Amino acid sequence: MAFNLLRFAPGFLIGAVAAVAVPALPARPIALSLLVLALAALWLRARWLFAIAAAIVGMCWFWLHADAALQARLPVAADGGDATMQIEVVGLPEAGERQLRFEARVLESDLLASGARLRLSWYAPMPSLAPGDQLNATLRLRRPRGRVNPGGFDFERYALTERIAAVGYVRSGEVVAGQGGGAIDRLRLRIAERIAARVSDATIAALLRALAIGDVRGLRDADWDVLRATGTGHLVAISGLHVGLVAAFGAWWFALLYRLFPRLGLRWPRPQAMAVGALVAASGYALLAGFGVPVVRTLLMIAVALSATLMRRSLRSVDALLLAALVIVAIDPLSLLGAGFWLSFVGVGFLIWAMTGSETSFAGLWRAQVAMSIGLLPIGAWWFAQTSAIGFAANLFAVPWITFVIVPLLLLAMLVDAVSGYSGLFTLPAVLLQPLWSGLAAGAQSPLAEWQFAQFAWWALPLAVLGSAWMLLPRGVPLRFLGLALLLPLLVPARDNFGDGEFELTTFDVGQGLSVLVRTRDHALLYDTGARLSADFDFGDAVVVPSLRALGVRRLDRLMISHLDDDHAGGRGSVLRAFPDAIESIGNDADPAPRCEAGQQWEWDGVRFELLHPPPHFPDLDNDNSCVLRISSRHGSALLPGDIGALIEQRLAREQAQAIDVDVVVAAHHGSKHSSSPEFVAAASAETVIFARGWRNHFCHPATDVVARWAAAGSAAHDTAVEGSVRARFGAEGRSIHSARAASRAFWRERGDDRAQERTRTRE
Repeated sequence: MAFNLLRFAPGFLIGAVAAVAVPALPARPIALSLLVLALAALWLRARWLFAIAAAIVGMCWFWLHADAALQARLPVAADGGDATMQIEVVGLPEAGERQLRFEARVLESDLLASGARLRLSWYAPMPSLAPGDQLNATLRLRRPRGRVNPGGFDFERYALTERIAAVGYVRSGEVVAGQGGGAIDRLRLRIAERIAARVSDATIAALLRALAIGDVRGLRDADWDVLRATGTGHLVAISGLHVGLVAAFGAWWFALLYRLFPRLGLRWPRPQAMAVGALVAASGYALLAGFGVPVVRTLLMIAVALSATLMRRSLRSVDALLLAALVIVAIDPLSLLGAGFWLSFVGVGFLIWAMTGSETSFAGLWRAQVAMSIGLLPIGAWWFAQTSAIGFAANLFAVPWITFVIVPLLLLAMLVDAVSGYSGLFTLPAVLLQPLWSGLAAGAQSPLAEWQFAQFAWWALPLAVLGSAWMLLPRGVPLRFLGLALLLPLLVPARDNFGDGEFELTTFDVGQGLSVLVRTRDHALLYDTGARLSADFDFGDAVVVPSLRALGVRRLDRLMISHLDDDHAGGRGSVLRAFPDAIESIGNDADPAPRCEAGQQWEWDGVRFELLHPPPHFPDLDNDNSCVLRISSRHGSALLPGDIGALIEQRLAREQAQAIDVDVVVAAHHGSKHSSSPEFVAAASAETVIFARGWRNHFCHPATDVVARWAAAGSAAHDTAVEGSVRARFGAEGRSIHSARAASRAFWRERGDDRAQERTRTRE
């Protein structure tokens, strides 16, 4: 049986991985038919068909699960509307200053199936919720839809991986039953509260909660920055190494029991008892950890290895890893869409590759860390577009200290607290964690700590993985260093270079706001930075800076803020932290940055930049202070008018009609009915108009009349809310427009015409 599984597993996994790449899912009857035929081929045991049939089974298995998850989402007709349903809180709610975030599962609903998963917010005034609480609530729900930008976080893929059927917020609700379920989550919450009560340092307490129960709610953005910069983020989530350590403790306790009572060996052999003890301990810890992919992967590997022990058979590490991957993908095929699966299995695979036959000394630990650092570099570059230059040194100290000192003491404190109610032992791992964290925080300040990658071609990833494996070949194999050459394509941006006079204008998808990047051959200008939604979130940090990195922008020459409204200037601080040498200018006289004024102009690489508004001594008038920037070359022209209103537009049309006659224009004020006046639209006579605005925004941008006005003028419209970021290229071969959502051929992407899907609103 094991031999058949080991034959079946590679084909099944290859097929499931290949299924991820399809741009659209096949119809369910086709997938079911292929699955039946493939299973029949496996049943017949035709040798030449076995691998192909196994691959088809893997593909169909993934497609059917993905289709079921997509079909379980909120119906399109109910998108953006209200729904009344009974829900149950799952996981640990996260309370902020102005909102409570939590996940819930549906108990009763006319729209969604029982068990459907929701991600919700409850704005102030908000109640105190605990895991297992049941509520009758009226919810404003929408289908999971993310912003699509270069190098941006793919929320829609994440939502599918987590099987989130809808997101939204609570309009009204009441708790009708407490602690209906969620016993494990309530235990996790109790442990989190006990740690918080004993450890005064909020960061150290948050780190201990993450290590103890996988609770990362208390970690701030600054803490995550330290973990990313030092390459130690994998230690915060409960890792497979921690689960393995708990399993070893479980086996040790049974071994001790047999030493105290030797006659137990007459009833049950000690190795089998130790195996059961290890599995029970690891399973209990996995429950507290929330069953993340690294935890489940390690638990399955332990279960496979212990099953071999119980059956008195030996099993190679690589076979245990293969069977664990088979079980995970069979149970949850959508885990293939998450970074955790790949980091877990590729990391352990490289560790097995490099450590076979190695000694278990400090030299062996050194080699293990080298293997993990080199092996995971391509995966980290692909998923996160970054790696840590000091990660090797940081992990060399952090891994043994966390694994063999902090985690055992933390487990002991949890055990003592559970048995006796005494929580004082939590202070000991806190004291010992403090110097390590201080060292990591200091190391993260180094300008060389983080190494950012621009977007690279898809074929660079397999080459880099091959190069990493080549570099980790056993000692004595010649020319191992040549594997480094296969990593070099990771450093080559996927986009073409610009010639003289060529430029590109990228309007980012930052929701209800604006941020536009203008690039020439050797220079870059950023016009606006998006909004700041809270003390912990702004689009400059979440979207603009990662997009600039992904596009290969290493230096930002100018940062132009059109005016001080938050939806244009909210991300300013984050952008300046990432690019402190950028020269600033702004439309408001009240700001300390130099003011942009009509008549200012400069030229970069054959591309001319000219400011048309505001004129000198223009008073501060909010939106009408916006810097109006014209970009032009022999290959075309574009206009960025900010949020100017109809009066300023009409003045420009009268006084500078030739200047505003351009090929591409970003619609003023997101397409508001108070802008895009008939005079301005006629004078611009643009081939393309780009609306930068948020999906289902409360202002009804763009206004229906404005859309019709641009269409009547012959302008092709593009919309960031519908298409993601929009890139206009002005080159020697002509002008072209590309949208990120159309270019991303992924089956999990929300598609369709926004104007048809959004509800009609009559007021702005």
